[in-house]
Amino acid sequence: MRVLVTGANGFIGSALVQALVERGDEVACVLFPGTSATWLEGPSVTMLHADITQPNEALRQAVAKSEWIFHLAGARIGLTPKHFFSVNAEGTRRLLEICRASAPSLRRFVLVSSATVCGPSPTGQAADETTDHPITPYAQSKREAERIALGAFSDVPVTVVRPTAIYGPRTTEWVDMLNLCAQWGRYAIFGWLRPEARMDMCHVDDLVRGMLLAAEHPQSIGEIFLLGGVDRSWSEMGKTVAQALGVRAKPLRLPIPLLFLAAALTHLLSLILRKPFEFNLWRAVDFSQPNWTFSSEKARRILGYTPQVPFEEGAQRTVDWMCQAKWVKAPKSKNLLRSN
Repeated sequence: MRVLVTGANGFIGSALVQALVERGDEVACVLFPGTSATWLEGPSVTMLHADITQPNEALRQAVAKSEWIFHLAGARIGLTPKHFFSVNAEGTRRLLEICRASAPSLRRFVLVSSATVCGPSPTGQAADETTDHPITPYAQSKREAERIALGAFSDVPVTVVRPTAIYGPRTTEWVDMLNLCAQWGRYAIFGWLRPEARMDMCHVDDLVRGMLLAAEHPQSIGEIFLLGGVDRSWSEMGKTVAQALGVRAKPLRLPIPLLFLAAALTHLLSLILRKPFEFNLWRAVDFSQPNWTFSSEKARRILGYTPQVPFEEGAQRTVDWMCQAKWVKAPKSKNLLRSN
């Protein structure tokens, strides 16, 4: 199979490329100009640099040869709402325009969206694919990308997947949490006077399996699938991570107003420096929600999708990788406790 992956050098993209190579597929990896090809290797892997908002001839030629396209490239952080829509929505439109004009062999276009399109679940009842309540510019731009793909390009064999909170080796989102736990013996819990929030956590290997199922299944064209794992509370996540690190940790309870104050300062600094930061006001909005719980029942019923990596095992694998990569400074007690 000839496969094209945009955003191939990202956390999820690199895991997908690895799985495709192991299947024996020929993979064309699309990287944003100037970014690194670390984690992408293999005799059947080719690299091309292109901005999906300004596609070049090399990208057009690669699209023309592709049988599957996994579209992961996009903006996860940004300075303005306009940036998210320019990259996530209009970038998707431009790529689909190329597919329509010059991809005669295309069997499937898998658009990787986000479960945040569904919005939070305040009552704790799991949201499904019919839920539509994006609350941040990122989520709203992802919803617009879905509408473009499934509406204006309904003649293209599109399948949309909405991953929940994805974790695993190479994720940058766990770095601060792990360092806080490893060095200070703390894990964060947001909010005081309310039940503790829960979040659907999905290991990247399970997501990749779900994406491949979505690309292969004949009934997935024109459909949206939530791909998730199991929900955990902030305390459960913190305790599991602490155990994986081999440390004793206590909760650090942060009131929501303090969360937004810190986010406002970070957001202001990013605007002054013209450099987007991972933590900003929009991320604070996400963190302050009561729950992010989702149902993958549709993917199970149609695709046969079932998460296979228990959270405890996935957390251990993530922690071990980050310590080995020196993204996280492992506590001295880690090896000692692991040997007991």
